[in-house]
Amino acid sequence: MASQRISEALADIGSEDAKRSFFREYIKFLEAFSPSPASEGIDDGILIDSSGLPNAVHFPLAEVNNHNGVISQEVRLIYVVQQRTGLPLFFRYVAGNVIDVSTITRTIAELKANGVNTKFAILDAGYYTEVNAENENTFRGPLMMTFIAAAALKLMSDKLSKTSLTTESMFMILHEQHALVYDEEFITTEPVKKMNEAYKALKLHCPEKITRQAT
Repeated sequence: MASQRISEALADIGSEDAKRSFFREYIKFLEAFSPSPASEGIDDGILIDSSGLPNAVHFPLAEVNNHNGVISQEVRLIYVVQQRTGLPLFFRYVAGNVIDVSTITRTIAELKANGVNTKFAILDAGYYTEVNAENENTFRGPLMMTFIAAAALKLMSDKLSKTSLTTESMFMILHEQHALVYDEEFITTEPVKKMNEAYKALKLHCPEKITRQAT
């Protein structure tokens, strides 16, 4: 893909509509792991951590921050993890120079708006406030992709814990799963024993053929 097309794709992924749609479905998915009735949403403890993302791009969120004497221009990323499962729940970001404890209440308010009721929160050392952020979709796109990848890896790691596989070895093995391309369909190669072990752990089925969709 050309660099311009990548930027457009990231902007689409990072749009506010796409973010809200993803978290709406993701929280519904996590409700299956919650001990609370589905009608009550997720009712759990959370871990809140924040990190500086160095960023030299000129936009409102990139501001100068002084952390323990180290000065940098950055955006503050606030990450929320479910305490009981270790799965990522949510993320938000604020300007790099914002250091107000009121971000805790705003973060919990956003969680509640997405169906997560916070029983208790274990907090990082310092906290930050909401700012009037403009539409920074391209910046948000990579954060969305990283969040989704972290959630997927944690879920896969849990599924593989009772096998001889790790997420890294599974991807290395499945990298060798190929398919022959024909005009109307893909014909998959036969999976070997380790591939079948991965498919079984993840409750996946490798089809013999896949119909090609017209474009």
